[in-house]
Amino acid sequence: MVYTPPERSSSPLMQIHTLKMYSEGRMIPVVRVPSHSHEWISWTLDAGAGGVIIPHTETPEQVQASVHAARFPPQGHRSFPPFALLLGLQDAVPEGKTWIDVANEHVAVIPQIESRLGVENLEGIMQVEGIDAIMIGPSDLHLDLGSDTMFTAAMERIHELSRKYKIPLVGFVYENTLTEKYKCGYRMLASAADMWILANGIEKSLETGRELIEEARKEMIQGDGEVGNPGGRL
Repeated sequence: MVYTPPERSSSPLMQIHTLKMYSEGRMIPVVRVPSHSHEWISWTLDAGAGGVIIPHTETPEQVQASVHAARFPPQGHRSFPPFALLLGLQDAVPEGKTWIDVANEHVAVIPQIESRLGVENLEGIMQVEGIDAIMIGPSDLHLDLGSDTMFTAAMERIHELSRKYKIPLVGFVYENTLTEKYKCGYRMLASAADMWILANGIEKSLETGRELIEEARKEMIQGDGEVGNPGGRL
């Protein structure tokens, strides 16, 4: 699974297609759509996403609407996508099933809780049939609650409800928090982001380069004396 957030990206369609093409179908994009609208959910799934994360979710009614938007009739009201599926090539399904049955059974709908109201209504949200997990937006939630004490209490409530309703949680984790998060009910864990990997890779490369240059400089000093700076330009 690869988490792709078009809420903060300018090219979600390209990302979805790229992930599916270069992984030869082995990686399934789960996309955080920009809004609750039927159009965004349908468009993202038609592009090839295996699931949607619905940001800023606050009520069971919003969740019910999202579940319906993600599924074809009779379970929902997602429109038939005439150009998203090549009939005869991409519609192979188990005997007794249609590709619509398979799509409805396997699409993931994940509400994201990021506010005080979302936490207050979380028990009702978790009882909506058709959701697969709950994602927490800790930064926005902390801002909305306004204090560390209230945030800690809210997270304890979220973990309690996750255990009660057996709804897994989704979130980012660091290596030193992975065990704790797993014990709290997190089952879909994002352990890295492309920008973090890129930044850390550049930092590591620069660090290694500086160390190698320093070692070379010391060797040259020992052999030939001080090393000059050619033309004073470097």
